[in-house]
Amino acid sequence: MVYGYVNRRKGETKDYLHGREFDEIFYQDGAEYDLSFLKQGDTIILCKLKSISDNLKDILVFAQYAFDNEIEVRCMDKNDDKYIDFIDTSTAMGKLIIGLWAGINRLDDEYYRNSENN
Repeated sequence: MVYGYVNRRKGETKDYLHGREFDEIFYQDGAEYDLSFLKQGDTIILCKLKSISDNLKDILVFAQYAFDNEIEVRCMDKNDDKYIDFIDTSTAMGKLIIGLWAGINRLDDEYYRNSENN
């Protein structure tokens, strides 16, 4: 399943997904995000990485979830009035980026868990 992801709270509209093919649009209206509807093999198309959250920790947790569940992520960015894929985990470079972010999240979790025990 391919989902377009639109965060209306940040002023995004489905026009941001122009030119992309998807099966369904998921609209986020609240401050908290819930991506539990994504399953292994799904694809999510984001208007921009900050569509998920402005909080780095939330983005890292999302990257971990996507990496662990083999969810493809396509994140667009605007360049010269055209939207290009900034992250595309169907490519080796996209997998590397999301894998690095997932690794940073694990490191962060373990570091803080260990520092709390000391």
